[in-house]
Amino acid sequence: MSPYKLHFDFRDIFLAPRLALSGKKICIFLKYNIRAYIVFLILNYCGLLLSGQSLRDIWSTQGLYPIVYNMNPSWFAICLFWIGVFYWIESIFFASTAVSRITYKQIKGDEFYSIKHSKSFINKHWHAIVFSPIAITLILLFFFHVCCYIRINWEDTLFRRIIFFNNIFNLLLWIIIYNFHYIGINYFYNISC
Repeated sequence: MSPYKLHFDFRDIFLAPRLALSGKKICIFLKYNIRAYIVFLILNYCGLLLSGQSLRDIWSTQGLYPIVYNMNPSWFAICLFWIGVFYWIESIFFASTAVSRITYKQIKGDEFYSIKHSKSFINKHWHAIVFSPIAITLILLFFFHVCCYIRINWEDTLFRRIIFFNNIFNLLLWIIIYNFHYIGINYFYNISC
């Protein structure tokens, strides 16, 4: 029998903070996030160093959150940047799965379900965590390409349309990344002052 009586209405809102704000769950997210940040940092610094930038220039312009688009990157620096970004995203997915499993077991009545058990659950079910976002992305890309191909009103080729939308996507992504970088710098600058 579950120690939590779920009503599946507004009364469950008051139970959510009690389930979410435990030290174990925060520790899991912190551990996975720090590990992903370190991998992201190392990959970006390696990419910028391999692009011919000096360590002093990288540190003075980028600091602790390097983004290769601010410098003059080479193609492998961009590849390392995106590998770091995807690793960070997947790491957050893994942490979310571990926390979800702990919360599920907690609602079922097992208050002592450990981080080690959730890690073994992730090791057993990592395929779903990794391949679900890939499958969803491929399905969306397929429908995007079908929509681009069906719109024959334009007189350009399909390849030019894909390049056009790719440039718009890269611009929007760069704006989002730059804003997060700017907000992060302002946040840490305000804390240090």
